[in-house]
Amino acid sequence: MKYQKRFEQLLILIILTGVTASLINLLNNRSLWLDEAMLGLNIINKSFHQLLMPLDMNQVAPIGFLYIEKFFTEIFGKVDWALKIFPWLSYLSSIVLIFLFSKKVLDSKIIALFSSALFATNTFIIRYSAEVKQYSSDIFIMLLIVTAAVYYDAFKNKVYLVLYSLLGILAIWLSNIAVIGLFSIGIYMFVREIKNKKSIFNYRFIPFLIWIVAFVIYYCLFISHHPTREFMTKYWLQQGGFMPGNIFSLRFYYFLFSKAKMTLPFLLGFKYNVWFSLFAFVLGLIVLKRNNVLFLCMFPVVIHLILSAFQLYPYEKRTALYLTPFFILFISSGIIYSFNFLINKKIKLPVYLLSLFLILNLIHIVKNIPSENEEVKKSLQYINSKIKSGDNINVYFVTEPAYMFYRNQYDGLKDKPFRILGNWKIKNWAEYQNEIISLSGKSWLVFSEVYSIGGENGEEFILQLLESSGHKVLSKCKFTGSSCYEIIKENH
Repeated sequence: MKYQKRFEQLLILIILTGVTASLINLLNNRSLWLDEAMLGLNIINKSFHQLLMPLDMNQVAPIGFLYIEKFFTEIFGKVDWALKIFPWLSYLSSIVLIFLFSKKVLDSKIIALFSSALFATNTFIIRYSAEVKQYSSDIFIMLLIVTAAVYYDAFKNKVYLVLYSLLGILAIWLSNIAVIGLFSIGIYMFVREIKNKKSIFNYRFIPFLIWIVAFVIYYCLFISHHPTREFMTKYWLQQGGFMPGNIFSLRFYYFLFSKAKMTLPFLLGFKYNVWFSLFAFVLGLIVLKRNNVLFLCMFPVVIHLILSAFQLYPYEKRTALYLTPFFILFISSGIIYSFNFLINKKIKLPVYLLSLFLILNLIHIVKNIPSENEEVKKSLQYINSKIKSGDNINVYFVTEPAYMFYRNQYDGLKDKPFRILGNWKIKNWAEYQNEIISLSGKSWLVFSEVYSIGGENGEEFILQLLESSGHKVLSKCKFTGSSCYEIIKENH
């Protein structure tokens, strides 16, 4: 194709632009939000041995992920940016892997580069690349095991067989979704061997037997009878993360529709693209219907949905993020094959029309990167710059994990006692009315992730109650997802 070389250069440039945006987002070093702070506290406060035990605050993460995160804090210190290094490296590695995987299964450098560019400039992916959770590394691990699988055929020696076996074991320890990918690969190879009328009892299936043993060991040690199981099941039931088991019910089809509607905006990285994403995705399915990649990429989706039906693993935005590269591959195929079809029909189209989808991603990056969530650090910096020795500190109960993570970084806060406003079992803020109005002297209040309880917004209720009981706001600062107030009890 005449346009190929220049377009490839443009795609590489766009990939580098996405990487640059992710680096800017990383260096911006936003504050940890609630779940990140809770997981981060476990990592920095527990030893390597203690991380093998159930985590505090109902947190759950793969042991390998926890160990890598702990390793970086041992090197760089107990700081938030050290915890973000591995997720960001996972993002960078995933860009390379999605190229290698696409190039191998489709034998098209253009589609491989286009897929990598869509992935690299996806704002949702970029945001998660700087998040202290395992979702970015889940993408990396899934791409690593499926890429290794498609290259497995090309190498028949024993060394590669051993390395392939070890990779699967490592993946199980690094990611909870690895078993989905490994099971998909096993079924894929089993079906292919049957289709080719070959015996399934050969050395090629040795890695899968090893993976089964490795997973059973991991399951017995760290998953079976886990104390957070009941809590997490209840939470995800409330979030609608489990697929109804009755395929004849309307709830079953509504679940599939709602999850498709949830997933589609992730594909190109911005939310106003649902119908185009659906069209390009279906087109990709059509053009790849005879390609083995269709099964390898879609079977994990089926397995994930089945697991959600048994309430074993929820299908939600974060937990299904690892599937995004597969969906992107179908979209890229649909777009490129359609363009080539029109070119072959003598319909003249400018090649740079293809870059329109990527330009939209770049516009969305400019608007949303660097990202912010709950900027507790900015609130604490403000308090630290003005706090006096006799001042009191009051922390909204949801803010406590982030406050505990960051307080030692500020001289005015690290050794100072503080009081928690509310708790996780609160039903109505009126229960805390007497405790709130009892605040005396000069106090500081810090909030983040405030939501309504019993019809009352916690931050608004507390401030209104304090003002009505003779307290005066001396100063305040509001940041993205966080706020702080300096108050004093007026004497009458």
